[in-house]
Order: sequence, then C-alpha cells, then structure tokens
Amino acid sequence: MYEVDGDEKAYLLLELILAPAMGGLLHRYQIIIVWREGQGKCQYIEDMGLASLWASGPKNVQSAAFANDQPADWSHSIAELRDLVDRLREVDMERILGLEHEDLVQGYHDGVDQYFRDKRHLSMSSPMLRIERNGWPLTHK
Repeated sequence: MYEVDGDEKAYLLLELILAPAMGGLLHRYQIIIVWREGQGKCQYIEDMGLASLWASGPKNVQSAAFANDQPADWSHSIAELRDLVDRLREVDMERILGLEHEDLVQGYHDGVDQYFRDKRHLSMSSPMLRIERNGWPLTHK
C-alpha cells in the first residue's frame, strides 16, 4: 500500500466509477499515478464512497504532456491535481443545478421546499378551493 504527499509530482489523477473488489454497489475511486524509485509508476487508489452520492461524471486530469515524460517533466503536484478536479466537479454541479445554486446544500433545500410548495397546489380528485365566509376560512389549505 502506498501513501502520497500532496507536494509530490503526479502523472495523472482519475476519478472513476467502479465495482468494489469484494462486490456490492458501485463506488467512486480516485486513482493517482505517482513515481516510486525502483518501481516506476505506481497507483494510489482512494475509495470516495458510493457512486450514487456523486452527481458529477468521471474525471481525468493529466500532469504529463506525453506518456513517456520523465517525472521531472510532470507539471503538477497531487494537491494541484486535486484542486483542479474539485473545480471541475463544481462546474459539473453548476451545469446540473444552474448558476443560482452556488451553495449546494441550500440548493438542495430550495429544491425540496419547491417540491412541497408545488405539491400543496395539487389535488387528486378535484381542484383545491379555499372557501371563506365573512373573512373566516371554511376549508383547510
């Protein structure tokens, strides 16, 4: 098992949806290719949890211009690649939710509130009416 440091150079960062080795629901994995002396390119794999929790699609951010580039020619550190992927995920969420939802949690709650507001205006058997007599409601909302 490998550990990586945010400051070390990376060849590539991938985020993919794959089946876990032991079976079960699909998970999202972050795969980082780094250089280890005596071993060459090595993979660091991090399980990011259930794939269904991630709305954005797979990611592929390369640090090397060409497949045969030496580690000294790799442009970005692991921390830089992770920042780039985070920004790409934000772009995906803006496309999914729209630009007005900068705060994803608030955007989710706004969507739930709108659902219940819309639901209140629906009636399965007849139009929903509010009857008042002398300013007093005779029906419930």
